[in-house]
Amino acid sequence: MAEGNPFDEAFRRISARFRADRAGDTRAVVHWRLTDWGPDEYARYEMVIEDGHIAVRPGRTRDAHVTVTLSAPEFLRMAGQPELFLSGRLRGDTARAATLPGLFTT
Repeated sequence: MAEGNPFDEAFRRISARFRADRAGDTRAVVHWRLTDWGPDEYARYEMVIEDGHIAVRPGRTRDAHVTVTLSAPEFLRMAGQPELFLSGRLRGDTARAATLPGLFTT
């Protein structure tokens, strides 16, 4: 992840709470679009869950199943609480998004 970005630690914490034993055959690509990053800019991250693993990286490399758009303060408030995935503005496969909180410890 990009060094010095204030979201890096938050995404590291989310990744650390991932429960591979709960993932099974879950496959999901979540794009995070964080507003208020700068003038007309977004901080963008991609979370890929597949084969019992999670990978989070800045940017986008795949088509998303779900896109979550939050302001930077909203994201930082919810980052330690993955069950709040659904508190943001979601676009895409909301049924798939509803299964994601169960893959993390609180």
